[in-house]
Amino acid sequence: MLYMKLKGGSLKVKEKKAFLEASYDEDPPKEILGHQLDEKKSFLYGKVYVNHKSKKVVVAHRGTVETFDWANNALYALNSDA
Repeated sequence: MLYMKLKGGSLKVKEKKAFLEASYDEDPPKEILGHQLDEKKSFLYGKVYVNHKSKKVVVAHRGTVETFDWANNALYALNSDA
């Protein structure tokens, strides 16, 4: 497994918007502003994008979508063992 030393930083508004939109896509873009989608670490509810040049990683989690997600939220609220 390849590890790299990462450095943090902030994202600009247009970057946040692009990653947020991708987090809701079932077929997200493979690249956003120099960040490559890590398909092995991404899944329906979260997308992982890596920029090897800037040594930044962005993990974008989507929020609640549709009635099904709200039903799950209610179940978790009523039963902590869910």
